[in-house]
Amino acid sequence: MPLAKRAGVALALSLSSIGATASASHAQEVRQSKAQRSGITGGLSVGVGSLGLGNDSHGTFDYAASFGGYLTPQWALAVEFWGGLHSNDEFHLSHHNRGLSAQYWMQERNIWLKGMLGTASMTSSFGDTTFADFVGVAFAGACGWMFYERGDYHADVQLRISVEGFEGTSENATAISLAVGVAYF
Repeated sequence: MPLAKRAGVALALSLSSIGATASASHAQEVRQSKAQRSGITGGLSVGVGSLGLGNDSHGTFDYAASFGGYLTPQWALAVEFWGGLHSNDEFHLSHHNRGLSAQYWMQERNIWLKGMLGTASMTSSFGDTTFADFVGVAFAGACGWMFYERGDYHADVQLRISVEGFEGTSENATAISLAVGVAYF
């Protein structure tokens, strides 16, 4: 290839590279300016899940709520409530977690990670008779992907997992949930 042609190709590649870099840089600035997280935060979510205890597993309707504040644009602390309800015919089962959560937003992405440590409770009943009422400790983890943002509000898809240990039983409960949430930041 002649030297002039190689120089032309190199110049064209350089200019397109500079244009792509400037475009990516501009998109990054827009993304960062849209996602300024500070002050208070709160959120609600609903979804479906499964609660396993021993060899049994039950489908659940799940909910979560949180309220807290941002320490930095990437880190938030919140009080978290998460639970699930299962009911068929006369059998009812519910589990609830309450605790303190720390949430981390991955920089320049719409993905967050969360961990929670708190208390757990589970109640099961058949008809009007409660035959198990446990209290214990819960450890939960969650991740989410923000797919919509408008002003200070956003919507996300969440995956939550918790392990719950209860006094009075040697078995742990494991819960998993897939939910859609809305939040304020």
